[in-house]
Amino acid sequence: MYGRSCYFYADEEDLADLTRALKGLGNYKFVQIRSNLNQPNLIFSDPTELLPLAMVTPSNPTRIASFLIVHNDQQIFEREIALKDGSGFIKIVDQNQNWNSVVLAFGGNCEENTLIMSDINTVGDTEIALTMHNKFKKLVVTKTIKIGKKGSPHRLMPGAVEKLKSGWRLASDKNWSRCTDANIPAEEIAKI
Repeated sequence: MYGRSCYFYADEEDLADLTRALKGLGNYKFVQIRSNLNQPNLIFSDPTELLPLAMVTPSNPTRIASFLIVHNDQQIFEREIALKDGSGFIKIVDQNQNWNSVVLAFGGNCEENTLIMSDINTVGDTEIALTMHNKFKKLVVTKTIKIGKKGSPHRLMPGAVEKLKSGWRLASDKNWSRCTDANIPAEEIAKI
């Protein structure tokens, strides 16, 4: 597996702007990676419909909905998993079976003054997967600024920059150690 990721911080307005921009990148479908109980995986052609399901919010503080992005004409391979408690099944779509894809995992505001990181990634090393990843990454790069240490910079969209200036925590995940946060020195924040 090859593996590429583009991590970035974005607030709700930033993510709404990003999903509008994703519409202009081509004809893709956005497939829910983990279905709801006893349901098929949701499939969207309009990325602006994803935010209510996928964005981290105070009432939904963990990333439970990520989306596999594939070309509209691509077949999707999924697997059905029976739950041990006998309550039914869930359907899983993953990149190990869908190499020509990228995954979009939204972050967002998980609680007061904490912004969770978003990610666009691929484990596929096919030409299609790498081209898609580069296209989506380029979109993120054009909408972010890069700040922080040279070896491990952080990408921030405009709303995330404002939250950082206001003292918000920029975290990889709500329950992760603070040592994984975007720890940016105050003097560097003041330069933004």
